[in-house]
Amino acid sequence: MARMQIAGPSTTLDELHHCIHGLREEIRVLKEQLRLALRRQFGASSEAFCADQLSLLELTDVAVVITEPEESNDTPSPRKSRTTRQAVIVNRDTPVERIEVDLDEAAKVCNCCGGTLHRIGEDCSYQVELIPAQTKVIETARPKYGCRGCETGVKQAPLPAQPIPKSMASASLLAYLIVSKYVDHIPLNRLEQILKRHGIILPRSTQCDWLMACATLLKPLVASMRSDLLKSPQIFTDDTILPLQNDQASRNSLIQARLWVYATQPRTGPPIVLYDFTRTREKSGPQTFLRGYRGYVQADAYGGYDGLYAAGAKEVACMAHCRRYFFEASESEVTPGPAHHVLTQIGELYRLERAIKHNRHKQRKKQRRLHAKPVLKRLYRWLQAQRSKHLPKGKFGKAVNYALNHWQALTRYCEAGYLEIDNNYSEREMRPIALGRKNYLFTGSERGGEAAAIFYSLVESAKANRLNLHAYLTDVLTRMPAAKAHDLNALLPYRWQPTE
Repeated sequence: MARMQIAGPSTTLDELHHCIHGLREEIRVLKEQLRLALRRQFGASSEAFCADQLSLLELTDVAVVITEPEESNDTPSPRKSRTTRQAVIVNRDTPVERIEVDLDEAAKVCNCCGGTLHRIGEDCSYQVELIPAQTKVIETARPKYGCRGCETGVKQAPLPAQPIPKSMASASLLAYLIVSKYVDHIPLNRLEQILKRHGIILPRSTQCDWLMACATLLKPLVASMRSDLLKSPQIFTDDTILPLQNDQASRNSLIQARLWVYATQPRTGPPIVLYDFTRTREKSGPQTFLRGYRGYVQADAYGGYDGLYAAGAKEVACMAHCRRYFFEASESEVTPGPAHHVLTQIGELYRLERAIKHNRHKQRKKQRRLHAKPVLKRLYRWLQAQRSKHLPKGKFGKAVNYALNHWQALTRYCEAGYLEIDNNYSEREMRPIALGRKNYLFTGSERGGEAAAIFYSLVESAKANRLNLHAYLTDVLTRMPAAKAHDLNALLPYRWQPTE
């Protein structure tokens, strides 16, 4: 911020007042920045604010949409009970081995009269047994047949289709590698050591070659999923960094490549989660992937999506992003101020969303029209009045400008009951990428980044559809080598059925 010049002797009184006002505003902004810096360094990381402070806030137009019962402060709080032990949950399809512990025949006699005891019931107890991974070699023998009469030609059964021709990689082993790296986030060097303990010497270079071959095999399946994704009425999208090793002369540097997520609305059909790798964050990434889409696109305010909106897609902004701006502004407020007022209003909107979470689409739209729209209307008028009262470069001024500049997109979720108030769904789908990035640090090539997008698309879609990941991938890798174009439909995560 540029320093203001002190006025000279010839300065008028009005100019002095203007200079003093400017200096006071500069001091206020500097104090705001100082409090924010101290809050970020020493304060809590949560975005929650104390509700008790709202009583100090003397502002109007604070609407209450849904009230929840509160405990009275007059009654003493009960003592905290011990945390109850949570039950162990096992899948229903887990095999059960029955072991019966019975009395000896000599003991099946009544101690009172000496009569024979009759079975009247039983008590059962359960234990979960984990069988460590077992390895075996599958030997496929193909007898040869020839004619001793003419000695022309040899007949032999064809070799069954393999995921990777002329390799020792079975579908089960490949599925294990995919799940370990892209679900459990285990780097290939650790996998090498794990497999070694099981008696398999599998160098990481071989693992990498196998995974690249699997990505090529599974790519048509992801392409088919993309066609179904573009038919959805709403798509969530977001992006995150996936460091890429530079392929230029300086191999030690990393490029900030991107991994984009595109997810369907679970309310409108089976969940589909797809990822796309791009070398940069240019707008060509989402515009190419979503070319021709005309539905609702819920994303942050990144300008790279503007081309999609200009082509016909409808923008739905994220209220959580808007709230974050006002929360940062509230950190610099000594007492509850205007930022807390906005947070209160947004809190009422979220309270409504929690109340109607499980309602039908028509009911959600109706409740939003009755309760959310009046709150949004009052908040919009209030923000317009506040815009001229605060510096645009201050934290609160930036928050107000962000909200007003994206107001139509922020309130568009009220148009349909299946739309959501924020983009948290896609942000949750970015968490596996962040966890994996902490372990394997970067991808070595663009081909590796594209392969990662394919594998993440399959495993995250399978997780969203509650599939057994290893069983699903094993079956897909077994059937894909011989699959035709019309067979792909049955192998999609949201249509796949396990074989008996």
